[in-house]
Amino acid sequence: MFYSQQYVHTTNNGNNALSYEERKVKLWKAELTLPYLKQINKANQIELWDHLVLEEIDEDWILHSHTGLKHLYQIQDQSQYIFDNHNHALYFWLKRIRKHQGEKIHLIHIDQHSDLNIPSTVFDPWLLHDDEYIRRYTNFECQISSFIQPFLQSFLSVEFTWIKSEQELLDFVYEYWNTPLLLDIDMDFWAPGMSPASPDKTMSITKDLIAHASLTTIATSPMFIDQELALEYVRELL
Repeated sequence: MFYSQQYVHTTNNGNNALSYEERKVKLWKAELTLPYLKQINKANQIELWDHLVLEEIDEDWILHSHTGLKHLYQIQDQSQYIFDNHNHALYFWLKRIRKHQGEKIHLIHIDQHSDLNIPSTVFDPWLLHDDEYIRRYTNFECQISSFIQPFLQSFLSVEFTWIKSEQELLDFVYEYWNTPLLLDIDMDFWAPGMSPASPDKTMSITKDLIAHASLTTIATSPMFIDQELALEYVRELL
């Protein structure tokens, strides 16, 4: 279902659970759009769209609505995936690891947020072969802040590194050249609010990691960075 066709998420779970009851009161509905996966040849084919992909109501009862990408994207012939809400990364990691179970893998997460919250429902690795299960788990059980722990807890052979600041990335020395690398990037790492002092250097380091990664997942994070700017940075990286 998900990723092969557009889906409107109307139930009280996943990212749609954010302010769900409050949105139902204020708007009479609470729904988000999950666009489908599209293969493209290069990053300049990625498009923004008016799909509502994330929405919440704050403590002052102010509605914050966020649109994102027209599709989820795969760069054709490359293991590079670009999407808006970050939890989609889990689906592509699970697809990758089921072909290499037990193999040591290094996951690097470049993001100012940890995204290490734990979903209320535990992922069942015995159902890793079931595409529908991993799609539903990614979209209905996980949120933008809770998609990493199910992966780490299910596959203990994964070594994890979280790079949360510009200085950490500048100081990072990669030492896992013989280990398959899953590289996960949140474009809000370069958001103006982080006041990056060396964006050219950190972009260059990230490009080098992409070149060595067996799989790269990139989130444009509509809640935390302007999507036009995020897309500009994505095109620079790829």
